[in-house]
Formats: sequence, C-alpha cells, structure tokens
Amino acid sequence: MQLKKYYTAFIIFFVSVLYSQNINTAECFMLMAGKNATTDGSVMIAHNNDLTGKEASLLEKIDSVVTADSLHFPSGLNIPVFKTNYSMLILRIADGFSEGDAVAINENMVAIGGGVALGDDRNKKSAACDTLITKGLTGGIRYYALRDVKSAKELVSLIGSLYTEYGVTYPSGIAIADTREIWYMESGGGRMWAAVRVPDDACMIIANGYRIGKINFDDRNNFMTAPGLLEFCKKNKLVDTTATSINFANVFGRGRENRNYDTHRVWRGITLINDSLNISPDDKTFPMFVKPKEKITSAKMFSILRDQYEGTPYSLDKTSGERLIASSATVHSSLVQLKSKTLKEIGAVLWAGMGNPKYTVYLPFYFGLTDIPDAYEKAGKEFDARSAFWNFKDLNDKIEKIDLKHREAISARLRTFESRVIRSQEKTLEKYQQFRSKDFKTASDFLNKYLESLAENTMKIIKIISADLEKVIK
Repeated sequence: MQLKKYYTAFIIFFVSVLYSQNINTAECFMLMAGKNATTDGSVMIAHNNDLTGKEASLLEKIDSVVTADSLHFPSGLNIPVFKTNYSMLILRIADGFSEGDAVAINENMVAIGGGVALGDDRNKKSAACDTLITKGLTGGIRYYALRDVKSAKELVSLIGSLYTEYGVTYPSGIAIADTREIWYMESGGGRMWAAVRVPDDACMIIANGYRIGKINFDDRNNFMTAPGLLEFCKKNKLVDTTATSINFANVFGRGRENRNYDTHRVWRGITLINDSLNISPDDKTFPMFVKPKEKITSAKMFSILRDQYEGTPYSLDKTSGERLIASSATVHSSLVQLKSKTLKEIGAVLWAGMGNPKYTVYLPFYFGLTDIPDAYEKAGKEFDARSAFWNFKDLNDKIEKIDLKHREAISARLRTFESRVIRSQEKTLEKYQQFRSKDFKTASDFLNKYLESLAENTMKIIKIISADLEKVIK
C-alpha cells in the first residue's frame, strides 16, 4: 500500500507494454459535462473502458519518478523525457498503459478522463494521405505528458506537438480537463489532429467514431489543430480548395457502417442527457454538443455508464445484437470529477468501478489518498479473492447465467449501497477539512482509513451477493 518510487526500470516497463493490447478490442464510451452543466460546478468526464473483459484493473498513486535520458518505444522510437514529473492518481489495467486503458489525474488537477479507439472509423481517402507512423507514438504517451503540465490546454498543446513531430501508430480520441474546462482531442491519422473545447454549459458524448465537426480556424479559444491542417486537406483534395473551414469528422471518418455498434450509443447518451430533443437513432449525424435538460450529478453520470438501452427496441430482452453502453467487456469504469476553489486533495476525485458498470459500485478515490486500499491495488492475471476486480468479474460471470429479471434486482441492491456512499461524501469531506486545517498527516490518515473502510464493505457485499447467486445457479 505504500506509494511507489519508480526509477528508470519503470519507464522501460511503461513503454514496453504499450502494445500489450490488441487495439481492435478497445471499444469504449465517453461522456463529458462542463462546469456549468453540473449541479456542483465541477467538471466531469465519465468513461467505460471496454477490452475483452478479462484485463485485470487497479488503482495506484505515482509519487515520484527518476527517469532515463530518453523514452524508448517498442516501435523503435526514442524521444527525450520531460523534466517535470508531477504525481498522479491512476486507474489502469494491470498489464500497463496501452491505448485507452487508463484514466489519470495529476497534482495540478489536470486529468485525462479516458480515450476511444478511432481506427475503424477512418475513411480510405484520408488514410491514404495521413498514413499511420509505424515507428510513432502509442497512446501511453498521453499519460506521460500529463506529468508535465499545469492546465488542460497546455496538455492538448503538448500532446498535439508530439503527434505532429513523431506521428502516431493509430488514431484515438481523448478527453482532457482541468477545473475550468474540458477539451476533446482526435487524431485524424499519423500526424493530423484537432481539439475542441466543450462549452461550459454542455455535454459531449463519444463512442468509437469521429465526433469533432466544423472547425473555426480563427477561434483559437475553442479550437486547436495540427499546424497546416486546412492546407493539408486542400492539397490532398479532402476539401474544396476554396474552403475556409473543415468538418473534421467528415474529412477523416466514414461513419461506422455498423450503426448499432457506435452511433446508437451516441444517440442513447444524448437522449439520456436531454430527452426533449428530436433525435432519432437512425440519424446520420448527431449534434457535437448537447445542453442537459437538467444539471448533471455524479449519480446521473453513473446511470448513463450503466445503461443497456432499457425501455427501447435495442434492449437486451429484444436480443437486438446492440453494442451496449454497459458491457461485460468493460474492465473498468470511471468518473473524473474536478472542482475549483477546493483543496486538490479532495477537489480532484476519480470515481472507479471495476468490471461491468451495470453490476459494479463506484467508489471515490480522492487525490489526497496516500495509500490505495489493498483490494483496489491488487490485480494479477489470475483470480485473486483479495482483488476487487476479480471479485466483480466473478460476480458478473455468475449474473450472466441468470435471467434478466433477477439481474435487475442485483443491480438495484448494489446501487442502494452506492447511494449511501454518495450521500456520505459531504460530511466526510467536512471532517477531512477540519483535520486538514490542523494537521496534514491526520487528515491524510483519515482519508486513507475512510477509503479502506469503503473498500472492505464493498468487498463484503459483493461476496455475499456472489454466494447467494451460487445457490441459485446450482
């Protein structure tokens, strides 16, 4: 449980595992909400990380790093390391930081709230012009770059400059935030990229297709792009030579032909945010930003991450073959919440749930934690009764053997427990601040013990439910 000290070996390990996952299995869902779209004024990014469902996940706090002179990538690329190494709180798979499988917050309350793979949505014309770079950057560079920045916009700029200089091995979309704003960034191919600022009063929903629409190149407060992006598109006849703007999604994407896989998830997310909009699941395009019908809470974000198209023609009981927002392929689910004018120890929180969001419990891992609870720090490749991930995985496997009616009862039971956790936050944070005003160590110990208690109680309830299910299945 002690904070880890990472040395040169960590950096070598860090990059050596970037290719450990097959990117074609990474199908994720992401939802962002600006500070004026939430009830408490916090910036929020929610994310479901879908791989095969078997990649064990854990949390860790990286305190300090002594790096080598360069960062070595399995692709053969070497780049100079950054001089700054801010501490980070991370939710990741046990094997490492492959594309889209980690969520992180640094000590400056800057966060990467997740990523989505975009490779299957690239169109052939743009792919032929903006070719992927075999010896380029992999997705893990984003988490390393996070250690060197103090703001979201600075992180977008840094990652963008790295994309431009070195190129990427495959394209992805990433959500980047601080306490003031959210940016969403997409790589079009090897070196072209664009980023858009999410309006403070709006939400943005992402599945595995390009979502950045029309770019205003004169509006540098809300758009950032690769140098020469417009000229590149004109030169390669991706847009008309007289164009003054481009629709990034149209230029680089093709619109997933399997609409029930990606676009329906975007449609569903929009309708859950605002059901008064006239949005059809069969629309060819969807609005880039959506103003919520009511301001967003953490509980609302969790409910969307858990959605399985209930009450629609695409629900599980209709056996429609839809890719669900909440899937058994999810290995970890999260909500990054960043609140200004609050101590960073408690103003930055990573709500983490292991496994299928439908049958998980989200716990608040505050940046001020110095010890991660044992159950959430353990995650090997085989089942471990001490590991939260493996216990949730075991529970989900059993749930899939019972009928849908009884599954909902289990989900409701877990949500009841989680609701108590959410309601306890205000008093818990008040106590922390009281301790913090007098003594940092006492406050830190209080926070560590609080999360340890939550983790222990979570492990108890899922083991009880699992034991009950065992009797039913037999």
